[in-house]
Amino acid sequence: MDSKELVNLIKDLDLLVSKSFDLTIVGGAAMILHFGAKRATRDIDALLLKGNYKDLEKAFLHLSESRNLPDNWLNFATKGFIDALPVDFKKRLIKLDYNLKNIQLFVLGKVDQIAMKVVALREQDLEDLAILIKNITPEEIEILIEHVERLEQIRPDWSQKIYYFILEKGWKVN
Repeated sequence: MDSKELVNLIKDLDLLVSKSFDLTIVGGAAMILHFGAKRATRDIDALLLKGNYKDLEKAFLHLSESRNLPDNWLNFATKGFIDALPVDFKKRLIKLDYNLKNIQLFVLGKVDQIAMKVVALREQDLEDLAILIKNITPEEIEILIEHVERLEQIRPDWSQKIYYFILEKGWKVN
């Protein structure tokens, strides 16, 4: 799916739901919709921050059937990687405005998207990381460094990946 297809699916999903949802898009779809990646994706990885999953599932499965899409075109498996995010990631969410009625749509902030991409570290993640770090600020680097320290306690393997990424970029670690 390209940007236009992603937006159309989200708008159609919004028309099918009657309750309020806060949906945060992560991964490739976020890269395409907000960060300027010029590639396609097979699905939309998302975090449901507000709303009932079962109510949303009914709507996206209806779209799956009517559009001949896989049942997981809207994928919530990302929740298994929630620890890869800094604890204060919600304050950096970026709202996307597509004039939706029932869905408030967000993407992760840049530093949070970097943390997720480093943990996943597939080939497309390397391309996305090149886009994300282009204009990284010292404050964003500091958030990543602080996150490594917190993550060390709960996921040392992920902490080490992010730490090595920071060192590889030559960013100063205290």
